[in-house]
Amino acid sequence: MEKNTMKIFKIAIIFLACIIIPQLTVASSKPLPNEVIQILTDGNQRFITGNSKHPNTGTKRFSQAGTENQGNHAYATIITCSDSRVPVERIFDAGVMDTFVIRVAGNVVDTDEAGS
Repeated sequence: MEKNTMKIFKIAIIFLACIIIPQLTVASSKPLPNEVIQILTDGNQRFITGNSKHPNTGTKRFSQAGTENQGNHAYATIITCSDSRVPVERIFDAGVMDTFVIRVAGNVVDTDEAGS
């Protein structure tokens, strides 16, 4: 019985390592919440002054978007109106996969939108 318990324990540790280690690697490369606010604020200031940098909009990033998980790149989730006059990526001077944008009509956040 002890051998089976130890074997199950080892399998559980390996399973958890496979789940947690990749998440830690991704999380450690992302900015902290206060840094994200600064990134968005700086991007908005560049947009307002007409000095946008248009980061991560080159061919390489578009290629990544077709093959990689956005969750590995996005540093912010933004819930906004679906109105096309509010181009979130532009007003925060963010690039492809930098932000995860949820666009919803009617200015409401219900279970589905919040769950995203």
